[in-house]
Amino acid sequence: MEIVKIYNAQNKMIAEQIKSLLLESGIQSTYSEVGSGQYLNVAQSMSPYGVDIMVQERDAEKASDIIHSIFESNTSANDANATVSDKPRFKDGKFKTRIAVILILLFLLGSYIFAFINQIF
Repeated sequence: MEIVKIYNAQNKMIAEQIKSLLLESGIQSTYSEVGSGQYLNVAQSMSPYGVDIMVQERDAEKASDIIHSIFESNTSANDANATVSDKPRFKDGKFKTRIAVILILLFLLGSYIFAFINQIF
């Protein structure tokens, strides 16, 4: 059996909830973080690429129906996660630059604090 992608969840927590709901319906599923998502998830607890939910090909239609029925009931509450997308959620192209600047600033701050503490003791 072939494994197919049926949905792209916003984050790992939503992916776990969907996986649990599918299991309650008798559908085995798994998820995978897209692209560099797993590294970004460690760095800032989220990924702009989301998390792909995957099932066996024979269960894909039933699983998609379950997922879409869940999100259709939430659309009245402005649930922006109901759309399936393979594109990054940050479209301005500056996401990687911002992360790099933040990491450099944190490194410099840590170095400064370390040097200051060494001078005191």
